[in-house]
Amino acid sequence: WTGDGPNEKPQKNHSRLDKDLPPDFPGPVTSTSGYISNTYTFTNLDARMLGPFYNNYSVILDNFGTPIYYQRTPNHNYFNFHVLPNGLLTWCRNFATMSPNEKYYIADSSYNIIDSVRTGNGYDLDSHDMLWMDNGHYLVMSYDPQPVNMSLIVPGGNPDAIVTGLIIQEVDNNENVHWQWRSWDHFEITDATPDINLTAPSIDYCHGNAFEFDDDGNLLLSSRNMDEITKIDYSTGDIIWRFGKNATNNQFDIINDPIGFSHQHDIRKMPNGHYTLYDNGNLHQSQFSRAMEYNINEENMLATLVWSYQHEPIIYAPATGSFRVLENEKRIVGWGATISEILMTELNPDNSLSMELIVPENVTCYRALKFSWETNLYTTINDLSFGNFAGYDNAKEMYLFINNNSGNVIDITSSHNHLAEYEVLTEFPISIFPNTSTMITIAFAPYEPGIYTDVLTLNYDNVDNTRRIARQLTLNGLLEDEIPSVFFIPENGAANIDPATAIQIIFDEPVRKAGGDEILDEDIPELIMMKESDREGETVAFSGVISEDKMIITIIPGFVLEEEQQYYVELMAETVEDFDGNIIEFAEGSFFTTGMAIGMMEHLAENIQVYPNPCSGALHLRVTRHSSRVTRIDLYEISGRKIRRLDEEMQGPGVYEKSYDLSDLPEGVYFIRLQAGDEVMMKKIVKIE
Repeated sequence: WTGDGPNEKPQKNHSRLDKDLPPDFPGPVTSTSGYISNTYTFTNLDARMLGPFYNNYSVILDNFGTPIYYQRTPNHNYFNFHVLPNGLLTWCRNFATMSPNEKYYIADSSYNIIDSVRTGNGYDLDSHDMLWMDNGHYLVMSYDPQPVNMSLIVPGGNPDAIVTGLIIQEVDNNENVHWQWRSWDHFEITDATPDINLTAPSIDYCHGNAFEFDDDGNLLLSSRNMDEITKIDYSTGDIIWRFGKNATNNQFDIINDPIGFSHQHDIRKMPNGHYTLYDNGNLHQSQFSRAMEYNINEENMLATLVWSYQHEPIIYAPATGSFRVLENEKRIVGWGATISEILMTELNPDNSLSMELIVPENVTCYRALKFSWETNLYTTINDLSFGNFAGYDNAKEMYLFINNNSGNVIDITSSHNHLAEYEVLTEFPISIFPNTSTMITIAFAPYEPGIYTDVLTLNYDNVDNTRRIARQLTLNGLLEDEIPSVFFIPENGAANIDPATAIQIIFDEPVRKAGGDEILDEDIPELIMMKESDREGETVAFSGVISEDKMIITIIPGFVLEEEQQYYVELMAETVEDFDGNIIEFAEGSFFTTGMAIGMMEHLAENIQVYPNPCSGALHLRVTRHSSRVTRIDLYEISGRKIRRLDEEMQGPGVYEKSYDLSDLPEGVYFIRLQAGDEVMMKKIVKIE
């Protein structure tokens, strides 16, 4: 952190992010307006030969343009990088010429390739599109070049022309073909648009580039070189309808669409029944690209353009591109092979700009798609709360545990966040051995009132820096004097704490339950959690007591804590408020580590006798008087649930001795808990029949 004086707000040096990226990475990729979300942009960054040298990369980018995954792909193009409906990743490795090695690869959340998919019947797979089907099969396509005597079809046609048709197949993982459709059987070569030269030696008259299942189970096909969307009967292969204002065989009356689409991509069906596509606009009189949404009435053969988006200034992409609508109704336009530096535009449901991702000049993409995603190669909690900074003189520190779920060593090589109020104090790199965890420390120190929400990216880069696997989490904290300040005893980070200690949560003003009800002792386990090790550890059972002034909650574990063990205590978010209704919005947490047993265990153990142990009916307790006054005696199950109060404060000097009837209790292990001030003494007993 930097700052010239105690009142200067620190500014983080963001150039460090650039230095962490390889020099041939086509970035840094930045955003015009970033926001925190668990949806990420999946795309393949393809560097043209013009301008500065970049390599091709497959990437997953957050909404600030920060990569949470990249893989250098220098020698081959990778297409259509996305998440399948079954939660697995896929992409197509595309070679300069079609070959048996061209296939869609399937990977798990750790980016391990677990399968691959390609066409059957001797056809080579084409990369343009792939769909996962509910039966576990895949829909794939192939381009099928065949010799055709075009002199018999068009004047001046080449008698030795090679004409490329389209093959669509439903295949399983073993390349067995379960359904096949051929454009040769349903389209004419002369269905091509006027810019396709039918006298050339090579002709691609159809150029299928996307398909989608309609709600009735039939297939929608986008044929770029025919300016046509075709609906195909999936049972018979017959054409149901053909649509496109500029298509030779359009069957629809079209409303609100004077120029239609041209050389389109990415036909999709929306949940509301509408159809979307990306209009490249090659044959528009004034070339521009746009996203489009249609309502198609099959009964009346009527198509209505209900929405479209054209960027200002105009963006034109002669090839590739995508348009999707997310579940939250945000609209994602991937601009494709454009000379614009705008890779993707995201619109809010009201058509206002949500964000845009920017890439260097001469870097393009096939599609830019958004999906929810996180890797399971290594994991952390998704949200880390620092609570309210009010009342603290020094930075609040919290621990973050990172779990390596793999069988290999993982090195966290760097981190990145956006706000200067947060700083990772741990030095990188750090190594995490297989199936173990490690801890890093993060500090929070705001200078001005407000809420501070940030995203922390933890980077795992391989040795040659050609691949990154990152994990993100949200950091939350605030500085607000109106909201109660919260303090812990033991303090966060305290070590060598007596295992028999009680834990206190102290407020700087009286508190009550969120919503206005009084906090009772029995409510406390609903407001607070206690865990071994960290937030995701084993739950520690406890009871609690709130002071009469409602400013101190004392947590009493159901049994003596383990020696030399870390514990985490959290006041859960939005469970407590002050008497003016100001809710403690973010969780307040504290870590401490126990030492060897000391305190009451040391100076009281010899003064407390419980017998017989095990017992079958009556239990006798004898306590010799000492300097600490025993104030209450309770009986607990081994789970930590209090069964009953045995006695209140002991009165009088000398020896305290009493018998208790436990004959009504089932066989099991129990604890007698004695409290003297803030100190706690536990005695284990065994009840037998």
